[in-house]
Amino acid sequence: MKYLQPLKSPENAGLVDASVVDAMFYQIPAILAHHEVFLEELRKRLDHWDIKQKVGDVFLDVFTKQAVIETYTLFLNNFKTAKEAIKTTCQAKPAFARFLEAMAREHKGKLALDCLLIMPVQRIPRYELLIQTLLKHTDPAHPDHQLLQEAQKEVHDLAMKINCTERETLKELEALIEGLINLVAAERTFIRHDLVTMVSGQGTCKERALFLFSDLLVITSIKRRSGTIRKPSTSCPGSVASTLEANKYKLLMRIPLDDLE
Repeated sequence: MKYLQPLKSPENAGLVDASVVDAMFYQIPAILAHHEVFLEELRKRLDHWDIKQKVGDVFLDVFTKQAVIETYTLFLNNFKTAKEAIKTTCQAKPAFARFLEAMAREHKGKLALDCLLIMPVQRIPRYELLIQTLLKHTDPAHPDHQLLQEAQKEVHDLAMKINCTERETLKELEALIEGLINLVAAERTFIRHDLVTMVSGQGTCKERALFLFSDLLVITSIKRRSGTIRKPSTSCPGSVASTLEANKYKLLMRIPLDDLE
């Protein structure tokens, strides 16, 4: 909403057509509303917590609703259209591109639009992992255990539909980074990328690109295709790969997050 509400405000009416804004944020308000209901139900359980309290039925109730499934289906079907709308509007309207850059700077890069757009895709697989963790710490005799098992199956089914979009992102990155193979994994999600300068023991500086995934850190060398390294754009993506393709990347290290301190 940090982007949607300002773009819908009267003072920014000339920045981008309202229909284009709707295409960029298609179903986002509905997804937010579903998760606000989910959060409120969890809060109610926490407010009345005891040793026999349950949460599995909350997952089941929310994520088996036809309205929730339809909202996510519509969002996923529009995902490429939304990314293309952002890309083409940036190219056609420099003022819009400057607005996105200003918003990203204001929030120190944590709310870049491409990062936010992928979050609904990543949320459901993370719920599945959370339920798996809850099951590990729930006694089979507890009244919540069977509900959590049922919830895991339902959330897994929804996650499988969503993972098709995430797999496309992983395939794009694998093709972009020389030497990187077997990146696509069922539970792996892409989080962010950064360009950093690393100082060696001899005092020399080397440019490196870091790619952070849910279970993995990939470190690559980086070269500008025309000579000068270009920082990845976080404000105007067509796809993750299109924001990175100005540079060449070569795999240096692939480190599981479990091995990092």
